[in-house]
Amino acid sequence: MGFVIPDWLRTCTSVAFDIETDASTDFQTGEITALSFSDGVHSHFIDARGFPAVAYCAEFLSRLFERAEIVGHNLSFDLGFVRHNFGCDYPARFWDTQVAEQLLTAGLNDLEVGLDDVALRRTGVELDKSLQLSFDCDGPFSPEQEEYSVSDVKLLHQIKQQQEEEIEAHGLGEILQLEFECLPIFTNMVLAGVEVNVDELLPQIERVTKERDTLAAQLETTLTPAIRWKQIADFDKEREELAAWEVAFDAWAKEKEAHWTDFYGNDGELSSFEDPEEWETNKWTDRTINKKDGKPEGMRRFVKKQMQEWRKEHHRPLKPKLDTSLINLNSPQQLTAAFLNLGINFPNFRATTIATVLSDIQDETLHETLTLLLSYKKAEKLLSSFGQPLVKKIGLDGRLHGNFRQIGTATGRPSCSNPNMLQMPKRGVNKKFRKVFVPGTGKLFVRADYSQMELRLMAQLSGDTVMQQAFKDDVDLHTYTASLMFKVPMEKVTDDQRATAKTINFGILYGMGPNKLRATLASDGIRMSKEEAYAAVQLWKSTYKKAAATILMWGDRAIRQGYTATAWGRKRFFDTQNITERDQEFAIKREGANHPIQGGNADITKMAMVLIERYLRGHGTIVLNIYDEIVVEVEEPFAWWARDVVEQCMNLAASDVLVDVPSRVEAQVTRSWSESDALENPVP
Repeated sequence: MGFVIPDWLRTCTSVAFDIETDASTDFQTGEITALSFSDGVHSHFIDARGFPAVAYCAEFLSRLFERAEIVGHNLSFDLGFVRHNFGCDYPARFWDTQVAEQLLTAGLNDLEVGLDDVALRRTGVELDKSLQLSFDCDGPFSPEQEEYSVSDVKLLHQIKQQQEEEIEAHGLGEILQLEFECLPIFTNMVLAGVEVNVDELLPQIERVTKERDTLAAQLETTLTPAIRWKQIADFDKEREELAAWEVAFDAWAKEKEAHWTDFYGNDGELSSFEDPEEWETNKWTDRTINKKDGKPEGMRRFVKKQMQEWRKEHHRPLKPKLDTSLINLNSPQQLTAAFLNLGINFPNFRATTIATVLSDIQDETLHETLTLLLSYKKAEKLLSSFGQPLVKKIGLDGRLHGNFRQIGTATGRPSCSNPNMLQMPKRGVNKKFRKVFVPGTGKLFVRADYSQMELRLMAQLSGDTVMQQAFKDDVDLHTYTASLMFKVPMEKVTDDQRATAKTINFGILYGMGPNKLRATLASDGIRMSKEEAYAAVQLWKSTYKKAAATILMWGDRAIRQGYTATAWGRKRFFDTQNITERDQEFAIKREGANHPIQGGNADITKMAMVLIERYLRGHGTIVLNIYDEIVVEVEEPFAWWARDVVEQCMNLAASDVLVDVPSRVEAQVTRSWSESDALENPVP
């Protein structure tokens, strides 16, 4: 082992590869400590610590990555560390067994895709992960550590071979290649991060904090009286508990007094069941009468000792004190008590639940209270994600490195955590948080997103001519739908009416019915009756008949064949063999109908990212992907050229699917992530 490279590793054309780190998952602060390789038959371990080893590994890996196919599991992690620690380019060819497994099990939530799970499922080998965090150590690695490290890579070729056969059988080759092309892009997004303007962030935090505190004060004034009954009830309960304890205490004391008499007897003779030495040692035999209560001193000592033992198992309740404090708005128990008093039994206090309840409230005062509570919850959520916790996540380079995962959902959409950048507000007053994220010195952002892409996909895939004609005429589909719903000319559609139509247009694609529609609108401050919501959904289905029929067809297909697919062939699988409840069938139909749209949008956006990276030729870096929005950081002199490249690449990616419907991309050059910081093109 060590620095001597075996002949097989110098010449093989496909190498399984894995790294060990100093127990860190952070590219910026973590270090690679070991490397493992295998061709499926042989294996090799390298200690990568120290300057000579780092230089050697960097040179060796660069040559290996140019020459051989690299097989790994969760390669984004390994290659990110290699790029940051060793400066190596990405392999020319690679196979990620985790990405492949995600495609083959998409939607089957009970099938995990960690290497230990995949290895057990596909090879029957149970990997021991007990030494996973042991590589942050001084001195030579033990034989056990070396064997642990190479045990992972030994299985990867066997797993890959099985996956290749299944990928071909399912027709997933094209979508797998797309994901492999995206892997370096998403890895670079994490490595690059995005700069944070703390001077802009802190005032935004202060603004939302004040808003949250104002809402809290209003709610405390309204809801505290509603929990006074609970506070009084708790006080009475505590008094009863203390009184019951005191009764039990007195009863036990009397019982022990009786025991003393039984044990010691009125004649001063100790029962044969007792230990004379214990009684003498504790002076329980003392028959001297206490002048205060007229009881023998021995009895008093005996009872005291027994009561001390009793109290170890029966703790005395605290002295009751009536709670007169304000309601704790973050206590589900107190909120439940308050709203029970107001006639509402909440199962939980998630924002979606509050919105659902809100949609049915007719009482104006209660409606206002719930609206305040919903606003409070949103402010709390914003502060917990993008307040002070965000400040603490800023790296040493002044940039935020969110943990983007290129396949974050069963539909193929990416996800993000630490923090979840997908939750960054895009509309309303809190969209100002986007101004916090800025390009580096001497750079600008190109910010671009697809306009109504999911609806355009529905128009194309369903063949709905009404939808298609609206897009061909460049008519805003939300305004058009609103004009039909509210029976007004398009030019007289209000913002609330358009917002309602937008919720319906997108919501029905996600299986939204009348009740969910009302709840979603209520969370935005728009009230709609049950009858109006039902009529709106029916109007949509009668207006866009082919789209509505296609949604039903896709749902039935999910049940019938166990999957649905996007235009590119990405599949979402469903366990249709174990349906035991009607709700399960409804859920499968809803998710099955949505997948061709949401998954198709993910496919197109990822293809756009690949084209953007290809045609920018190193003059820009994608730093954010939020659903179908892409943000590229570019050198200022290239900004307007890059804007055109990004727009053209996004339209080109969409044109592969959108044949009868035009795509539309809204692209800007900006000084921050916020569209309010967009610049005017200096050259018209």
